[in-house]
Amino acid sequence: MTNVMIHRCPVCPHIGDLSGAVAAKLQGEADAVVEVVDAQEGEFRVDVDDYTVYSLAGDDLPTADEVVAAVHEGETVGG
Repeated sequence: MTNVMIHRCPVCPHIGDLSGAVAAKLQGEADAVVEVVDAQEGEFRVDVDDYTVYSLAGDDLPTADEVVAAVHEGETVGG
């Protein structure tokens, strides 16, 4: 089983939307347990089994599909 934790800014609506879209895509997978938690303002980070696979760098948000691909690849990537 894969544990996915999405750390998201609690006040940024675009990051909130992205977090919800990523969670929705991953929750349909049988081997994934997904949790969305509040983080620091401006933060968006995704950890898989305590290993960071995506961390937002800069102001350009990725697509939900790009983040899901990073989760599947298990590689550290950033914007």
